[in-house]
Amino acid sequence: MWARKGLRAGGVSGTQWDDSDYGDYSFGFGQDAKAKGKTSFSLGEKTEALEELSYALGFTSISKVKYNFALGDRTTAIGYQSSKIIFNFLRNNIVL
Repeated sequence: MWARKGLRAGGVSGTQWDDSDYGDYSFGFGQDAKAKGKTSFSLGEKTEALEELSYALGFTSISKVKYNFALGDRTTAIGYQSSKIIFNFLRNNIVL
């Protein structure tokens, strides 16, 4: 018997939860949250955790490489073991 080894909650408007975009032991929560990497975590709206142990939280945050963490509004973490966090306060970006 075949079973998915991850968890999804929320909704999708496309293919975000198809088998090809479903990582083993991954978690995807929110609207169009894609958790494609093994043990990845995606939370928010249009977030993508694409590789193993990658994390994307917020709005359109993307974690593209293993061991990455992207948090905030339209953030992308692309370097190996990197993180990118952006907080929007009164339309001013603060990047950590």
